Amino acid sequence: IAALVVTLPFLWRQTLDYIELLPRYADPAWARIHLEREDPAYLANIVWSDWFAVILALAALACGVACGRMALRDPAHETEWHHIALALAPYLTPFGFFWTTFLITSLPLFAVTLPRALALPVAPRAVALAGLFVSWFLMQLVQVQTLWVPVYHAVGVVLLIGIALALMARGPAQALGRSTPRSRATSSASG
Repeated sequence: IAALVVTLPFLWRQTLDYIELLPRYADPAWARIHLEREDPAYLANIVWSDWFAVILALAALACGVACGRMALRDPAHETEWHHIALALAPYLTPFGFFWTTFLITSLPLFAVTLPRALALPVAPRAVALAGLFVSWFLMQLVQVQTLWVPVYHAVGVVLLIGIALALMARGPAQALGRSTPRSRATSSASG
């Protein structure tokens, strides 16, 4: 916000255009016209309906709140819970899940999940790395005029989150050389 305020005198027209564009991101009709994805027709009827955008946004919001609550309950995995919520953030608007925002917001979760996967014994490591590769591959697919690609992207995000949750359940953050706020407070208090 500070950057917008500082640059406003120099870029006031572009800033006003940007602000005018923001409400359109939440409009399924505008996203549908702009993105021109209509195949298959039965999927287009679902994805471009007003109720789908609302349900998807509410689900993403509910997951974000749940991740925030889990971060409070589980400080050892606070970063991971934040990154899961961030990976789900593009699904708050119909426009968000069609551009690379889902990939960009998933990168922090990849960054904390990959070291956990690499720290596993050989067999589980191979499974986790294969899952991460498939997730990454699904998020890289690009094809216009079809709605299946955003479905693949969403499956990639869900797969990444599933792997992250499985690895979080498997071992503590200290196994990766990270400390928790509670352990830092205890070690500094004990001298």
